[in-house]
Amino acid sequence: DPLRPEIVDVVEAGDAFLDHTGRFVEGQQLTMFGVEAPPPPSMTAPAPGVEVVDLAGELQAAIEYCRSWTNRAARERASRRGPGENHFATLNLAYSRETGRRGTLSTPEQYRHKGDWMKARYVELLG
Repeated sequence: DPLRPEIVDVVEAGDAFLDHTGRFVEGQQLTMFGVEAPPPPSMTAPAPGVEVVDLAGELQAAIEYCRSWTNRAARERASRRGPGENHFATLNLAYSRETGRRGTLSTPEQYRHKGDWMKARYVELLG
């Protein structure tokens, strides 16, 4: 068939080769098409490690800290004043009046602050 081209020779092109200086270069050599070979990959230092912070765990630990001191203070207040009132509500109301914070706490710092406040009330009740 005269219209069909004849394949004379096949040369395999690899992804790595030795350049004219004998240096091993990675990347496909495209010089036969008039395009320069890509520059060799640079040996840059790896990016510094990123510090991973467990925000949910930190918040949960702060909530537990606040809850434990609130429970201790409320139990101690109940043992001194009797079961006639809601000691949790009384302590929470005193906290919101003293600090001016209303509503739900949202950050670990807020929960730790409230836990520290409850701890101070607990120490006052003991002594």
